[in-house]
Amino acid sequence: MMPPDEIAYSKRSILELQEYLEDNDNIIINSDILTTEKIKELLDPWTWLSSDHINAYFSMLNTKHPQIYAFPSYFYTKLTTNQEYNYEGVRRWTKRTSIFDKEIVLIPINFSDSHWVLAVLRMHQQKIEIWDSLGGQRHKKSIKENINKYLQDEYKDKKRGKNVKTKKFEEWPVKVKFRTGKTPQADTNSCGVFICFFARLLAECYEDDEIFDILFNHNNVIEHYREVMASELWEFTQVVILANDEKIG
Repeated sequence: MMPPDEIAYSKRSILELQEYLEDNDNIIINSDILTTEKIKELLDPWTWLSSDHINAYFSMLNTKHPQIYAFPSYFYTKLTTNQEYNYEGVRRWTKRTSIFDKEIVLIPINFSDSHWVLAVLRMHQQKIEIWDSLGGQRHKKSIKENINKYLQDEYKDKKRGKNVKTKKFEEWPVKVKFRTGKTPQADTNSCGVFICFFARLLAECYEDDEIFDILFNHNNVIEHYREVMASELWEFTQVVILANDEKIG
């Protein structure tokens, strides 16, 4: 079985992308550049996704889904410089965005250059989820502490000087997805694909049970989704180019 039609991709888009890359070195997703080599890596089922892939895809999600906000891959690294909490390092990152007005905030996190997980902040429900394709528990405590500190500091900073009395910030609970039972990742190289997959489905308001159904009841989901990602990035690039051409015209 293949994934449902909602996450189908255009084979024509893949062919167009491959043809384009024969004569061009890269594609640009907003300000994030994916080189020809990076696109080929994305389509290679054995390649581990890098920050370049994650940032380009999350940048596209931000544009397509205004109700969410996806941070780039280096946000959490800056927030926890040398494993020490550092709000000042990221304080200005949201000067044009109020994360508290979003439905979902997505934070990709990489540990020791060996594993990607996705922190999902459910802003209205005031809870944090860790979507880990391997169901690990090792980093739950540190993620809970750092993100709760960030939310508290961010709330105070954005309210400061606006004649708004800041309320006491209550610590948000954290839950790790796939903690028990079967986990979706069965190899050692697809964690980056999974966090993009999670982010896309959450941005499109899929319910948890729907996501689990896609992950566990369809064969070759990750191999298929690499092509979905490439197709989406290419089609998004063309939409941006078309919009810019119309402005010029």
